[in-house]
Order: sequence, then C-alpha cells, then structure tokens
Amino acid sequence: MNQKIYEKLVKEFNDQTEKLHQEGKGINLVEYKYLSNCLDCMEYMDENFKIDLDCSAVSLEVLDILFENAYEALQEGSLENVDRFIDMMSGYIGMVYKNEWGGDYVYDEQSEALNVSSNHLYPKKDVEECIYHHKKISELFQMIGEYLS
Repeated sequence: MNQKIYEKLVKEFNDQTEKLHQEGKGINLVEYKYLSNCLDCMEYMDENFKIDLDCSAVSLEVLDILFENAYEALQEGSLENVDRFIDMMSGYIGMVYKNEWGGDYVYDEQSEALNVSSNHLYPKKDVEECIYHHKKISELFQMIGEYLS
C-alpha cells in the first residue's frame, strides 16, 4: 500500500471524524463517506491482492482487471457483497476524480456527486456502469477528462 497517500487520507478522515464529534462543527458527509470507502478499498486491495493503490489515474488500469473479474463473477452469480464492493470502489474512484480534477462532493437531486466546475460526476454510477455493463473505468475516466477539458 502506498503508505504516504494512505496516511494522508487517514489523517483527513480522522480530522473530519473529530469535527463530526465536536458540537457545532460541520463536515461534508458525502465526502466523509467517500473518503471512508476509499480507505476501505485501499486496505482491501492491499490485504487481498497485494495491490498498491495511490489514487492516481494510472491506478485505474489495475481496477479494470478487477472490474472484469467482478463482471464475470456477477454473470456467474458468484459475486458476494456486490453493494459493499461497489461502495468501496466508488470511494476510491471518487478520490481519483477529486485528485485529478478537484471539486466538492454534493448531494444533488439524482445522487451523490462530485461537483467539478459545475459538472456533476457520479463515481458510484460509473462503477456500476463498469461492473454491470462490462466497461473499463480507465476508458470512462479518459472520456470524462476529455469532456471536462
């Protein structure tokens, strides 16, 4: 696991947790959820696959393989805890998006989103699209980047 990136995210998560417990301090609960899921994803990938995720665009190519396997397992009916898997991967993808393009997490009329320059990105819907419809997250990421340029 990329210890430097992981520790930075843990610090951010702990800072937000502390604010959450302090009376009168507000935090962005959507970002808090995505950050928590991102950390879970990084730990899961390290513990189960010895894959070092660093929240970079390049790391999405590693997830393409994992999503391919998830798609096949889904077709066979052997993908367990699919909702939790999607949440973890969405958290990670959301942090990659945020690292690449910035933005703030919001809850709009459709779902949780990352607002980037008045464009709403939906990491969870993107992960679902990849897993349920056999698409590559790295290609989707590239298309979004081209759209935002």
